[in-house]
Amino acid sequence: RIMAGTRADLAVILALMQAESDVLVDISQLPQIMPRPEFEARFGSIDSPAYAQKVSEIERLIDQAPIHRLGP
Repeated sequence: RIMAGTRADLAVILALMQAESDVLVDISQLPQIMPRPEFEARFGSIDSPAYAQKVSEIERLIDQAPIHRLGP
C-alpha cells in the first residue's frame, strides 16, 4: 500500500499509524519456523497444495491489518 502511493499518500498513512496494532496482525495465528523434517511431514514441499493453502491463509491474515484500511 505504501509502495503504490504517492509521497502525499505516504505522509497521510504515516500520520495515521499511531500504534503497532495499526500495522501488525496477531502473529500467534501464524505457523512458527519449523525444522525441515517437520515442514516436509506437514506440507511435503513448497509446491504442495497444503503449503499454498497455508500461504494464502497467511496473506489473508496480513490483509486484515488495519493499515490496509487507513488513508487514501
